[in-house]
Amino acid sequence: MLASRNRQAPRGPRGRRGRGGAARIAFGILLGILLGILLGGLLLAAGARAQVSGAWSASSLKDARDLLHQLERKRAGVTMAGATVPLEAAIDPAGYRLSPGDALALSIWGAAELMLDLTVTSDGQLLIPSVGVVGVAGATLAEATETVRARCAVPYARSQITLALVRPALLRIPVTGLVPFPGVCEAASTSRVSDLVDLAGGCRAGADRRAIRVRHADGSAELCDLLAWEVRAEASQNPMLRAGDRIHVAAAEQFCRVRGAPDAAAFAGAAAGGGDASAAQLIPYRPGDTVEFALLAAGWIGPYFCADGVWLLRGGDAGATRTSPEDAASRVRIPLAELASAELEPGDVIDVPFCRQWITVGGSVIKPGIYPYLAGQTVADYVYLAGGPNQRGSHSGWKLLDARGMRRGAAAADTVAPGAEIWVEERQSHTLATVLAPIASAVALIVSIVALVQ
Repeated sequence: MLASRNRQAPRGPRGRRGRGGAARIAFGILLGILLGILLGGLLLAAGARAQVSGAWSASSLKDARDLLHQLERKRAGVTMAGATVPLEAAIDPAGYRLSPGDALALSIWGAAELMLDLTVTSDGQLLIPSVGVVGVAGATLAEATETVRARCAVPYARSQITLALVRPALLRIPVTGLVPFPGVCEAASTSRVSDLVDLAGGCRAGADRRAIRVRHADGSAELCDLLAWEVRAEASQNPMLRAGDRIHVAAAEQFCRVRGAPDAAAFAGAAAGGGDASAAQLIPYRPGDTVEFALLAAGWIGPYFCADGVWLLRGGDAGATRTSPEDAASRVRIPLAELASAELEPGDVIDVPFCRQWITVGGSVIKPGIYPYLAGQTVADYVYLAGGPNQRGSHSGWKLLDARGMRRGAAAADTVAPGAEIWVEERQSHTLATVLAPIASAVALIVSIVALVQ
């Protein structure tokens, strides 16, 4: 019995050690599973972000604009299928030319009362009961009304006859040349040339918006100055469409340039990192153009710029986007009162000066952008005017770039001079945590694997 008890005595510690090892193994397995789930979630999230980024990279800007173009075409078709079509004004019977597909209403009052719904056939005719076929191809609404009255004089004597347009036709107009999406566009016959150019994606860089060629079905052609339409609202330079029209956008041969960013939004985007605020805009040239016309075509002078005049550079480098010292010596100041009388020549460059009375706030703030300068305001005032630091932004250690281009650290109580730029950097702790998080997960996984092996 004693020998038996002696043999059984050592089993207790071994059993306890065995149970402790099993617990450690179970704990290691559980820890490994949890860390694996965590790491897998991180990898899946990173893969999803990569897939989204890759999908966006694969989708080019041209594909996106092509989709918008198709939606505009569909919208035009849906509009024509409805009961009404948006019109800019009442139809002028003397100026509107009938097209195949136009829906008309023929009203007869007097001895006989009758109202007929008519449609211009594909060969430009009207089929009127008791009268026959009436040709109206290429005729205006007023001319077609007189023709119908003459034909209806016998069967409907002593009656008053009117012909009205109920719904314009849907036309298919080819648009070619320097447009992003050349091809056939669909639009109502009340649309203008500019509407078709917009449906084709607008004019590309270097296109001549001053000479959009419209060739009619009868072989005649006319040039449309869409820039004059945009600046002066000259309706004669943007006529309505006709059936059989073809539109061609050619390249411009002579330009003037406007340097600076007359559009305030353009400068705001440039200040936020979206481009160069001094980039030049091409303005197709026509004899008689003035500095005022070029500025209006470029967007005029926005609130970020001086209002005491512009600089005109004649015979300089029209392809440059910045003024060189040689150019500065040959520039002429044009006051605002003389902009309408100062005529341009091909190759002229207009420089719009920028009044640096603004403060730029960028970096890790909630609302980065440009803010007006107010004397006596501090760096902290402008940072919190921009919404304050965001979740990643640092609450100290900001940077200040003054109007002379000198960069230095900025305290919250420092005053700001006009033209300064304030930059709020990211917190280093946030950046360090972002870097160390995947490393910590990998180390934890390795530790759990080692525990399982032991």
